Amino acid sequence: MPFPKKHLSLKYLFALTLALVFTNCQDDDAQPDSSGRNGGAAYRYQAVLIDLPETQLTQNHYGATLAGQNILLLKVDDHTLVFSVPGDFPLGNAELLVPELDNMKIAYNIVQPALTQSAEATIAPLILNFETYFASIETPNEDSNLALNNYLAFKNYVDTQATAEEKMEIALFYQTNKTVIDDFLSVEDLGGRVLSSNDVSEELRQKIYTKFGKAGAMAIAAALGGAGIGGIIAGPVGAAIGAAAAFSVVYHKNKEIGDDIGNDYGIAYENAVNGVTGENDRNTTSTMSLSSDTPATFTFQIARRTIIATDGSNQNEAMQKYFSSVSMFNEAVDHMNGIINSISIVDFTEFSHETVPSDSNAQQQDVTLETMNNFSFSIAHPNLQLINSTLENEGLLNLKVKIVNTTQPSVSGELRYAYSDALNGFSGKFPIEVENNLQGTWTLTHFDGYAMGIWDNADCPRYRTVSGSITFTGQSFSAQSYSQDQGTWMDEFGQIQCSTMSSGNETFTGNYAGDGSNYLVTNLQLSGPTIGGNPNGHITVVDNNHIEMTLNVIWDGVEPDTVVLKYTRQ
Repeated sequence: MPFPKKHLSLKYLFALTLALVFTNCQDDDAQPDSSGRNGGAAYRYQAVLIDLPETQLTQNHYGATLAGQNILLLKVDDHTLVFSVPGDFPLGNAELLVPELDNMKIAYNIVQPALTQSAEATIAPLILNFETYFASIETPNEDSNLALNNYLAFKNYVDTQATAEEKMEIALFYQTNKTVIDDFLSVEDLGGRVLSSNDVSEELRQKIYTKFGKAGAMAIAAALGGAGIGGIIAGPVGAAIGAAAAFSVVYHKNKEIGDDIGNDYGIAYENAVNGVTGENDRNTTSTMSLSSDTPATFTFQIARRTIIATDGSNQNEAMQKYFSSVSMFNEAVDHMNGIINSISIVDFTEFSHETVPSDSNAQQQDVTLETMNNFSFSIAHPNLQLINSTLENEGLLNLKVKIVNTTQPSVSGELRYAYSDALNGFSGKFPIEVENNLQGTWTLTHFDGYAMGIWDNADCPRYRTVSGSITFTGQSFSAQSYSQDQGTWMDEFGQIQCSTMSSGNETFTGNYAGDGSNYLVTNLQLSGPTIGGNPNGHITVVDNNHIEMTLNVIWDGVEPDTVVLKYTRQ
């Protein structure tokens, strides 16, 4: 599923920034190092991306020098770093040296950006975007209030304190990184949760990977705006003040996404069928009872809890990414707090860390269709076949298990389950007991030794059964058959003719009880000829798909008879 527009990669957004703001400004005068790496033009105030597809980045930040001056490289993802060029950095050729990455060197040409209009006119859209963003917050909270207060402190500074030079610095900082700053200031992704708490899916994985991707790490770089290692202001203070205000929105959005992931989605860690809880690889002692080849419905729930600190040991890729993003975010907070504490002329409030709770109360939730897609069921038994395992409705599991290759009255086995989503997985099994019963409808195949449609005599008189069936419900049954009788008669020419004398449906009902292999028939009631005596019979299970019913009757109260009917399961 593709990311929506708000999830555009940093690399794309920064490239777009350069294309929109500084067209035809690429300068190839930078001298490449011996390895041939040439970063081209880098602008004062710009957040510069370094793409390292062959390098696995293991740290959240790296110390480096640019033309001998200390700077900070920040991790965007596993293969991308970003740094900002201070607004007063010397122009001309500058070599980036990263000792912690095998002394990697990249040559840049530092150039001065130029405003296309006045500083006030350049800053005006930034102020408007801030206003729109905070006006769109429907449910303010502690984090949004902190971000708003820092923005208001920034606005007051711009309106009443900033010198013309400082306004120019803010304008250049904004113009240089305008596209990416406008993007994370958009209200497009504010306040709406992608999924409900039950829907842990690939979209959740995307949300995790977005958490620090666009806003956070953008950031920290563009937003550190000239800060050196340790958060000490190394460049123009106006850019740093603008960066701190922009980081307020980064802070709020990351906190919101973190709450979504940690609280609203939660970790699925066990399920319950018919109120019986199964846990990871747990052998429960409670047995589920089913009837062979008969659908059965069970309540079906899943337990979820919020993400807790010990989940950091979970090797799931998305979970590791979540904890990594929390670490990166908190490190960004530390850097930004260092910056705002160095700024005495604006009353900024320190940002707080994102915390992961140490424990959580689980909540049972009905399994939905989305959650069901993360489950699989199986049975490994030579005499049991899983016919169906589907969600009948939310919170209701429909199971159908069939006994095969045996006439045993019941078979014991295990229903195995496995669950896997973007954050977690678990598996286990439930003991099941499947009875070999007669429930359902069976088709008549033979009546008293003759297959359906076959006459009992080549010549008249003769009799045949054309079709029939029997349905077992509970401890009773109801059967019907359609038959034909043919007899002889003499036509007007004195010829003996054979034709149907009568036809129609016959029915009989009764009760049955037995042990799964043999059943006694009682309370037998037949339509048609008068039945005398005490009609009875029995049912024999030939195999799971075939039964024979033997009925003992006295026709018209005089003629005893034994009728054998054979059925096959529909």
